[in-house]
Amino acid sequence: RLLQRGTTRTLGAPVLVPSGYNEAQFSKDVISRWGHIDDCLIDDEGLLHVQMAHLGRVCKNNPKIAAEIFQFLEGLLHRNDAISEIENAVAISFLDWPEVRECGFEDELPAKLKQTIEEQWKRYEAGT
Repeated sequence: RLLQRGTTRTLGAPVLVPSGYNEAQFSKDVISRWGHIDDCLIDDEGLLHVQMAHLGRVCKNNPKIAAEIFQFLEGLLHRNDAISEIENAVAISFLDWPEVRECGFEDELPAKLKQTIEEQWKRYEAGT
């Protein structure tokens, strides 16, 4: 994570706060874009992995907007300032490879998003 010195001090030591694109910004973005479709995105504000799972469900239940969500996540995976936990949340909590195939999304996924999901599934199958 990129860190910057905050102005708050605890016992005289500066507090380091995350900078760049983090879970708080992700939460704000998904609520503003898709909160009207799934109230759970609002209810679970700030919970990165939980909101990522909700996005996966939104895609499965609303395939017409799935491509929009795929492009959003693809953009995040290419951001240099995004925290690594975002990629981890995509890999672990969004959709797994069997869900992608069951929904017929395998040809719709952008390259990096597809790679992230496929690689996680291979690790899962290998038990690592």
